[in-house]
Amino acid sequence: MRTVLAMAALACLGTAEAAQAQDPGPDLDSVYQTSVRDRLAGRTDEAISGSRRVLAGRPDDVDARLNLGLALIAAGRPAEARVELEGVLARAPNYADARDALSQINRLSADVAEWRADVSVAYSHLSEDLDPWREISVSLSRQFTRDAVSATIEHAERFGRSDTYAEARLDRRWGVGAIYGAFGGTPGAEFRPEVAVRAGGQIPLGDQGWSVTADAAIARYAVGTVSTVQPGLEFVTADGRLTLGGRWINVWDEQDTYRSGYSLRAALEIVPKLRLRVGYADAPESSDGATVDVQSTSLGLEIDVTERVVLRLNGANEDRVAYDRQETILSVGLRF
Repeated sequence: MRTVLAMAALACLGTAEAAQAQDPGPDLDSVYQTSVRDRLAGRTDEAISGSRRVLAGRPDDVDARLNLGLALIAAGRPAEARVELEGVLARAPNYADARDALSQINRLSADVAEWRADVSVAYSHLSEDLDPWREISVSLSRQFTRDAVSATIEHAERFGRSDTYAEARLDRRWGVGAIYGAFGGTPGAEFRPEVAVRAGGQIPLGDQGWSVTADAAIARYAVGTVSTVQPGLEFVTADGRLTLGGRWINVWDEQDTYRSGYSLRAALEIVPKLRLRVGYADAPESSDGATVDVQSTSLGLEIDVTERVVLRLNGANEDRVAYDRQETILSVGLRF
């Protein structure tokens, strides 16, 4: 009798093991795709868990390991992220996204802040034999794990007059979104704002790459106060190479007259470390102390010369009521 029972138990065990062997378990491709969507939507814990499930079944999956590294960076765990990204490069030495992410860790970590300095020089040719505009801008910022603080000074010369505008700004990542606030002013202002306050933010809409943006500002000029509200939408592809955005621009000008317009923009990473930016706007603008309707097109290139140096060249053409303007901007950014 005991022999019969033992044989039956062994048969049941064998059947269970066979059934387990036939069970394919979870669809790891689906788990990976879900973990990518979780990371893009800011659900870092879920992204980390999902990526590790994939790696438990496919330890040589470099895409899942990269996603895990990126999620760990977003979670503020750079030391763990470095291990995973180095594991990616050990299996795929030419994986550019992994190298870029590892460079990001070298620049930013949870306990070491990053400084950044930006300098730009702009020259504008005006039609109607008007004197050119000139501008130089210098900014210094410090990036922390979730916050950034910055200060900017802009000196502009227009129509024989000059102004120097200074602004301080605070950015903060808040949950899956981000917010910012800025305050600035111009001593003895001629055409720049005497006092200006700006604020805004961005919140993802689900996990498909869409976000809603909002920006608002109020600025007091010598001729009056101008207020703006700019709701918008932004879309970023899963690989981060393409960004599309649009804004509805609402302005209450210095005469308290409501005016509106819009702007469109796109940014594309053509090849690693080289990005193209284009834009179009048909909206009111108050840059020189009086609000006017402006149609503008812009084109720019940005290149990472090294991991710490970025060069930008931008051009814009504006069709204004009284004259046309062609602007060229050259800027350099340095991380240290």
